[in-house]
Amino acid sequence: MNFMHAKLPLAPQDWTVKRGGKYLIKLALFIIVPGLHQMACKRWILGGLLMTIYFAAVFTNTNLPYDFSKDVYPAHNIAELLFKASRYMCWILIALDWNNLKSRELKTNLFLALVCAAGLYFIFPHSGKNLNVIVEYKNDLCPAICRYDVIEYDLIDYKTDKVLAGDLVLMDLHSPNPYLSRILETPSGALCKENKKSPKYLPVDKLNCLKDNPESNSTKYYYPYLSLGGPNPTLRTLDGRNITMESNINIHGVRLRKLGNLRAQYVLTNRLTDIFGRVLLLTYTMTGVNLFLFFDLPARDDTRIE
Repeated sequence: MNFMHAKLPLAPQDWTVKRGGKYLIKLALFIIVPGLHQMACKRWILGGLLMTIYFAAVFTNTNLPYDFSKDVYPAHNIAELLFKASRYMCWILIALDWNNLKSRELKTNLFLALVCAAGLYFIFPHSGKNLNVIVEYKNDLCPAICRYDVIEYDLIDYKTDKVLAGDLVLMDLHSPNPYLSRILETPSGALCKENKKSPKYLPVDKLNCLKDNPESNSTKYYYPYLSLGGPNPTLRTLDGRNITMESNINIHGVRLRKLGNLRAQYVLTNRLTDIFGRVLLLTYTMTGVNLFLFFDLPARDDTRIE
């Protein structure tokens, strides 16, 4: 106890170790938590605004996922700019009020305790996660996956994941237009012979049955999958559906699962309905809370807001 009341060297006469410790803790909190200093100065609106901007921007920058199909991330950049600007502005205000800091009282309550804890949490770097959700805007895969369905997927592990005929997959994730598809066939000697005799996919000469090593008995093909649709289809079925020959590297997402539908809940107008669905989607991608579960999926033939 005597140590806590000992005089601090190089400090004013009435400054003890205890008083100096409290001052340093208060100063550290002012620096770590933007807006806290202004609240201690009774500038509640300015302090609350700076604090809100800081925490909202840091939370957005930390939790907003990165979309592999995009080359730029303006939302992340804006959020980073905002939380840095609020932090630097607070530091400037602290410097301008330096002579009065010792008289600024920081009253402890539950709210300030939580805010300070959040500030300490966000001061350490956090890495944003990658987006693993996509919205289907076509109806080719219905009823398995229909228009406006929100689909979550796992990134493929080429060492352990085996893609089979009938699987639903995410294609071309790193392109500007990733899309969902179904694997229809895995090329084999039997399929190639069958297609030449009784064509299943047209034109026949485009069915690529080239093997990795034609001189061996290898069963591996350059294009081991035939998938439904695609931006540049090379084949078509007899009933006119487009088919794409795919290599392993074009399949990026597996184990697709439906979270909900953007238009599960109609809200007054088409525009409001879209906004409402996007809010639910953003909530899930940033927090992991699936609010789609509270709304029934629309009927598959529902076209009221096309």
